[in-house]
Amino acid sequence: MENKKNDGANEIDNLLTTLAAKLTKAEYDNACNVLWAMLNGAQFGIENTWSTEFMHNAEDIWFDQKEDQELNPYKIFEVIEGSKND
Repeated sequence: MENKKNDGANEIDNLLTTLAAKLTKAEYDNACNVLWAMLNGAQFGIENTWSTEFMHNAEDIWFDQKEDQELNPYKIFEVIEGSKND
């Protein structure tokens, strides 16, 4: 049983390492706060926490973000392209 506890801790450590590499400090702190709340029983309004609905929503969000990046990788420049007279 001890290995299962260590596996879970390793998974969380791996997640935190990935988040630390990709997020700003403020974003990382927010993610850690959410994880901490979840570890302590917060449900964030999700009634059936064992439902796969959250996983499906998370996957949809990931694909939506990837589609936006892949369809228009220069989207950030749309704001900059016009002149003050446009």
